[in-house]
Amino acid sequence: MSNTNQWNNLNPPPPGPLIPSTINLSHAVIRSSVTSAWPTSELKSTVTESSTIDYSIQPFNVINVDTTDNAITITLTNIQLGTMMMVIVTGTNGLIITVPEHSSITSTPIIVAGTYVIVLFSDYVKYNLLTNPIAIELSLQWTAYAAAEANFWESVTWSPELGIFCAVSSTGTNRVMTSPDGETWTSFAATEANQWYSVIWSPELGIFCAVASTGTNRVMTSPDGETWAPFAAAEANQWFSVTWSPELGIFCAVSYNGTNQIMTSSDGETWASFAPAEVNDWYSVTWSPELGIFCAVSYTGTNQVMTSPNGETWTARYSPNNNWISVTWSPELNLFCVVSFSYDGINQLMTSPNGSDWTSRTAPEANLRSSVVWSPELSIFCAVSVDGTNRIMTSPNGVNWTPQEAPEANQWISVTWSPELGKFVAVSLSGTNRVMVGQLA
Repeated sequence: MSNTNQWNNLNPPPPGPLIPSTINLSHAVIRSSVTSAWPTSELKSTVTESSTIDYSIQPFNVINVDTTDNAITITLTNIQLGTMMMVIVTGTNGLIITVPEHSSITSTPIIVAGTYVIVLFSDYVKYNLLTNPIAIELSLQWTAYAAAEANFWESVTWSPELGIFCAVSSTGTNRVMTSPDGETWTSFAATEANQWYSVIWSPELGIFCAVASTGTNRVMTSPDGETWAPFAAAEANQWFSVTWSPELGIFCAVSYNGTNQIMTSSDGETWASFAPAEVNDWYSVTWSPELGIFCAVSYTGTNQVMTSPNGETWTARYSPNNNWISVTWSPELNLFCVVSFSYDGINQLMTSPNGSDWTSRTAPEANLRSSVVWSPELSIFCAVSVDGTNRIMTSPNGVNWTPQEAPEANQWISVTWSPELGKFVAVSLSGTNRVMVGQLA
């Protein structure tokens, strides 16, 4: 393969005009359960008509709302971050609850037939519905930041133990950069000037592991993101994606060429290669602890999904055909979600609860999407794109997606999530500022 970036081979359109550096967007976030034991004796207010309740809600305060006689609108104000709120609703008429400080609103009246619970936490809204759904919306703000160097940044990951993001590049003098916050970045030299396409963190081993499509040594590892050690890949393939299984204690990487397109390693240093279920262009792999399987997706082929319980023996799975480019797993939803690098508006997305049975999903726009990640804390998938008017989209379930403008119209290629910082961080192949950070406004 030449030194031309792989994404150029896929012919993504050039980036469009720049748009404002900071934008806001509201997005529905749904949580499935409340596990706290809520006291019902701490009654704060009983409301039977439209009104405004103005006070700072304390932990475990309860508002009992009786809508038996009238459809009412309740506005809650002066709600403080870091507290919890519970709303109990009884009755049979319509209800709208508005929390302006948190952009939280039921968009249409609901018919009350039981008990409802809304809980505000320090960084997101969580709700438990005992009868019918209430729509909760949050405001996500995305801001662009300068990368350490104007490289083709291909992949980014987060290390909770080190408290840093780490990104790798396929071009440039220094092909690694790290950041404690996603905003300020420092560059470091890679072991070789390879086309580094994927990086992952292993908490158990305490190392980053990156794989490349070119070079003599197509694997490198680092305990800190600064100093890297080179290692030979199992085969001189174009390795495109690597993931880590804590349960198996192994890295697993996939490639888009070669006979043995899979390789695994227990330490990041010594690698063994294995045959895939089919010789396709395998572009992404992830691990599901709940299912105990790796799941890989392909850009080409008849069966464009394969799964494995051990990284060695793989089974082909039928799926809708498309240029599948990125797969992630949601433990909370028990769901794989995959995005495609294709303009096919019908099958741009697909989901599966088990890696075997796949359902096509329609995207809000026909963009070339490149990466998808799950945030357990916000209960949303977040996907990024290299083109289009809206280069970000989010979803609470993998089915219903909300498009968002990126802070700059760059070729966004990889996105990750930091639970500790409550931030999405994405990196780009192009643009003035090649990093963007998304967090609650």
